[in-house]
Amino acid sequence: MFASDPSGSTDATLTNISTVRYWEGQLLNGGSGATVSAFQVRLYWGDNDGVDGDAANLRVASSALTNGTYTSQGNTGTNSNPAYVTSSSFTPGSSPIYFTFGDDANDNSLPVELVSFEAIADYNRVNISWSTASELNNQGFNIYRMDMENPESWEMVNDDMIQGQGNVSTETNYEFIDNAVNSGVKYQYKLESVSMNGITVEEKTIDVEIPVPSQYSLLPNYPNPFNPTTNIKFLLPESQQVTLEIYNISGQLVKTLTQNQMYQAGEHVVNWNATDDSGSR
Repeated sequence: MFASDPSGSTDATLTNISTVRYWEGQLLNGGSGATVSAFQVRLYWGDNDGVDGDAANLRVASSALTNGTYTSQGNTGTNSNPAYVTSSSFTPGSSPIYFTFGDDANDNSLPVELVSFEAIADYNRVNISWSTASELNNQGFNIYRMDMENPESWEMVNDDMIQGQGNVSTETNYEFIDNAVNSGVKYQYKLESVSMNGITVEEKTIDVEIPVPSQYSLLPNYPNPFNPTTNIKFLLPESQQVTLEIYNISGQLVKTLTQNQMYQAGEHVVNWNATDDSGSR
């Protein structure tokens, strides 16, 4: 088995062959005078083995050369777990033969060979990152989020598709930040790839629990010095009404930014434009 593109073409019996995996074999009669009249060839695949379409459309494809013209040898059976496609159309021969996944209806080539999918949670955000070892006809990615207290309700968190690399055989790194999360909640994220012809593949899922601050904290404003605005960050270990006020060095009230406003547990940021309550800077 070779985890690479056979670089072959197709005849009229196929519309496409896999470009991520192929096999080499030789179909010989048995020893001691035994005769074999027919062979069954079964090709197995996993998450990254070149299949993302309807398995019923799959065919065992063969060629006399690695990069030659591949011909459909039919499909006499498929299975989902373990996943395989079978053909019983082979007869003995003395020369090596090359096999790969073929398709006579659509594109069954896997868009993405995923290396990693990780998520790091902060108080009010989740940093999601993933890497691909290669991409084939990959249009891009979507990320879905589900509140574990409300399972089966997926929500796409990216407004626009995260653009893929199309066709590339080198590693590519991606990152997305989800800012619409709440402290103390456990989420599940799902990464979906989309091929150029619209086939979607659920690549991987991961669970993340958003941490909760252990104490009340008012953090230094940033940037400081600031012009014309600055951000004031605070942490809450539980939901609370918050009043946030700015005083000058003489102890005089300059600006009320929030007045008994309810905030959820977690990290929050309030922006101040350096004006007082009358609007003067």
